[in-house]
Amino acid sequence: MMVAHKSEADLAEELLNRVLREGDQKSFEKLFHAFYRPLCRYCRKFVDTMDAAEEVVGDVFYAVWKNRAKYEIQTSAISYLFTATRNRAYDHLRKLQRDRSCSLEQAVHVSNMEPSSQLVMEADEIQQKLQAAVETLPPGCRKIFQMSRDLGMKYLEIAEALGVSIKTVETQMGRALKHIRLHHEAAER
Repeated sequence: MMVAHKSEADLAEELLNRVLREGDQKSFEKLFHAFYRPLCRYCRKFVDTMDAAEEVVGDVFYAVWKNRAKYEIQTSAISYLFTATRNRAYDHLRKLQRDRSCSLEQAVHVSNMEPSSQLVMEADEIQQKLQAAVETLPPGCRKIFQMSRDLGMKYLEIAEALGVSIKTVETQMGRALKHIRLHHEAAER
């Protein structure tokens, strides 16, 4: 008698469903062991080191386990895991950028130097380009982006305020960031 092997997609679907529906720790461990390395390799495309990729993927699995009772996944399990990993990688990159910006601001305050007029003009130009890109976003996407960036709201807060799923907020933010990046690249040419 032949035993049929499950595809990765079927395995992920089955395990993630058990984790979310039943809080099954064994299924979570199997899911982790089956997808941790592939997700790390995928994440490495976005972040600068394998250590950072492992941290991001660890955060994804931590969030799955911690929020298992709240999650309602609308896509396939594999799609969810890879999308969540990509979004966390983007969050990681934004955090690095904010940290670098804070370090630069702290250095300016410590040295008590005023920013040069050239630096101020460059910052204004970048801000104008960003605003122009944001203005070209579809209205719903723009609103979510502005709530996140301008108001500093977390994805969950935005989802609750707009009466949409957190997944919708994540998807719209991903689209907004991609659109802005492409708009910036086109402007640089």
